[in-house]
Amino acid sequence: MKVSKSKLAFITLLITTIIIQGYSIYVYSTVEETYGGGGYCYMVEPLDHEPEKYWDLAEPDPYILEAIEHPGNWTEPFVYKDSTFWFTAEWHDPDYVRNNTLEGIHPVPFKYNGTYYNYSVVGSGIIIGVRLLVEEPEEYWNLTNPNKYLLEAIENPGKSIAVGCDVSLSDLLKQLPPCPFQYNGKYYDDHYVITYLPTYPLPSPFKPERTAMVLAGVWVAAGSVYLLKKKKK
Repeated sequence: MKVSKSKLAFITLLITTIIIQGYSIYVYSTVEETYGGGGYCYMVEPLDHEPEKYWDLAEPDPYILEAIEHPGNWTEPFVYKDSTFWFTAEWHDPDYVRNNTLEGIHPVPFKYNGTYYNYSVVGSGIIIGVRLLVEEPEEYWNLTNPNKYLLEAIENPGKSIAVGCDVSLSDLLKQLPPCPFQYNGKYYDDHYVITYLPTYPLPSPFKPERTAMVLAGVWVAAGSVYLLKKKKK
């Protein structure tokens, strides 16, 4: 059976749209699954000269503003989806990557309030959590001075808390009490520490969801042309 060119074009467009939209759904589901529980930290360093390339930061979010106010130090961990800077920053310098045959993150400096800054991001790599006990155990340890990450875990039992990027695993383990333990009249057990290798879901030049939207527009246009031709007949 001979297939007309118009039908073949419609079939090709349909298959392309399904593939791209399916890939878009896969990418976002992977991001949600992989990065939902971890934390990330910014660091900025002021420059004493005007770089060849830079961009203007007009409205800093609280996370990059914390880094600007404390240059040379990692910020407290944050969820990347809460940071507008994460999605608006120019994370990749194409010329640098091309000239150095490298791939990955090489941020373009930004200008804010008359100062130029380099910036970087790192995953915290450690999360901590505790479990609240319903009954008082026979034996327990009295905790008097928890560090801020353990305290946050105690205040949010069952929730994973990202530990700061400047805290080493060995130092953190030294500060944990034996289990079970008591703090402020409540009892806790099974404090856990999980380490992981963080990855960085930084914005990519290729946006599959946008491509799918363009294809959807093509579908509307193609459908309109088809209906007009059918009316003329």
